[in-house]
Amino acid sequence: MINVIKNVAGSTLNETEVTEGFYVLKIENYSNENQQFKRNLDNDYIQFHYCLKGKSIFNFNGGSYHFDVPADQMLLLYNPQTDLPIDLDLYPDSIVVSLLITIKKFHSDFI
Repeated sequence: MINVIKNVAGSTLNETEVTEGFYVLKIENYSNENQQFKRNLDNDYIQFHYCLKGKSIFNFNGGSYHFDVPADQMLLLYNPQTDLPIDLDLYPDSIVVSLLITIKKFHSDFI
């Protein structure tokens, strides 16, 4: 298991590689300003994003469209034809947990 923690001005990104092809991200914003988090992902990944507290916005296609994900809501993303990098705006006092799993890993573990 690999765990990477990054602190950025009142915010924390904790990324844990559970096993090859399966990551858990916990993103917290305890600052007084919106924080932006980005992570490149290719089209091999299924993404599960859970907003545990506060509000988050996931941006796509250079910001031309977005999904609001408020507290106690989730967003599931998968597109085998295009990459879907994470581009997250996290509001103050908010927490998002994301599960990233390759389609290959998903099929081998769950099907």
